[in-house]
Amino acid sequence: MLRCGLPRPAELNPTASVVEINGVSWLTLPGENVDTYLTLDRTVSVELTVRLRVGREPVQTVSDAIRTTLPALPR
Repeated sequence: MLRCGLPRPAELNPTASVVEINGVSWLTLPGENVDTYLTLDRTVSVELTVRLRVGREPVQTVSDAIRTTLPALPR
Protein backbone atom coordinates (compact mmCIF):
# COMPACT_ATOMS: atom_id res chain seq x y z
CA MET A 1 0.00 0.00 0.00
CA LEU A 2 1.29 3.45 -0.89
CA ARG A 3 -0.05 6.66 0.68
CA CYS A 4 1.04 10.28 0.30
CA GLY A 5 0.70 13.55 2.18
CA LEU A 6 0.94 12.18 5.71
CA PRO A 7 1.85 14.15 8.85
CA ARG A 8 5.19 13.66 10.61
CA PRO A 9 4.98 10.29 12.42
CA ALA A 10 4.95 10.21 16.24
CA GLU A 11 7.43 7.31 16.08
CA LEU A 12 10.17 9.63 14.82
CA ASN A 13 12.47 10.07 17.81
CA PRO A 14 16.24 9.87 18.52
CA THR A 15 16.16 6.04 18.70
CA ALA A 16 14.01 5.48 15.59
CA SER A 17 15.24 3.12 12.89
CA VAL A 18 16.14 5.26 9.85
CA VAL A 19 17.64 3.86 6.64
CA GLU A 20 18.65 5.40 3.32
CA ILE A 21 17.54 3.46 0.26
CA ASN A 22 18.53 4.67 -3.20
CA GLY A 23 18.97 8.24 -2.01
CA VAL A 24 15.75 8.49 0.07
CA SER A 25 15.67 8.50 3.89
CA TRP A 26 13.02 6.22 5.39
CA LEU A 27 11.75 5.68 8.92
CA THR A 28 11.09 1.96 9.29
CA LEU A 29 8.21 0.69 11.40
CA PRO A 30 7.95 -3.08 11.81
CA GLY A 31 4.45 -4.45 12.17
CA GLU A 32 2.66 -7.75 12.26
CA ASN A 33 3.38 -9.44 8.93
CA VAL A 34 4.32 -6.09 7.31
CA ASP A 35 7.01 -3.43 7.35
CA THR A 36 6.07 0.21 6.89
CA TYR A 37 8.47 2.80 5.51
CA LEU A 38 7.89 6.57 5.80
CA THR A 39 9.94 9.15 3.91
CA LEU A 40 11.69 11.75 6.03
CA ASP A 41 13.55 13.92 3.54
CA ARG A 42 10.95 14.91 0.93
CA THR A 43 8.57 17.83 0.54
CA VAL A 44 5.66 15.36 0.60
CA SER A 45 5.56 12.47 3.07
CA VAL A 46 5.13 9.05 1.51
CA GLU A 47 4.29 5.82 3.33
CA LEU A 48 4.88 2.38 1.83
CA THR A 49 3.68 -0.80 3.54
CA VAL A 50 4.95 -4.17 2.28
CA ARG A 51 4.51 -7.74 3.44
CA LEU A 52 7.34 -9.33 5.36
CA ARG A 53 9.76 -11.51 3.40
CA VAL A 54 9.12 -9.58 0.17
CA GLY A 55 12.59 -8.08 0.37
CA ARG A 56 13.67 -4.53 -0.41
CA GLU A 57 12.81 -4.48 -4.11
CA PRO A 58 9.48 -2.63 -3.64
CA VAL A 59 11.15 0.00 -1.44
CA GLN A 60 14.02 0.38 -3.91
CA THR A 61 11.60 0.86 -6.82
CA VAL A 62 9.51 3.43 -4.94
CA SER A 63 12.70 5.18 -3.74
CA ASP A 64 13.86 5.59 -7.33
CA ALA A 65 10.51 7.15 -8.30
CA ILE A 66 10.51 9.44 -5.27
CA ARG A 67 14.11 10.55 -5.82
CA THR A 68 13.35 11.60 -9.40
CA THR A 69 9.95 13.26 -8.81
CA LEU A 70 9.77 14.73 -5.28
CA PRO A 71 12.23 17.42 -4.24
CA ALA A 72 14.35 16.71 -1.18
CA LEU A 73 14.06 18.94 1.85
CA PRO A 74 17.05 21.22 2.45
CA ARG A 75 19.51 19.75 4.92
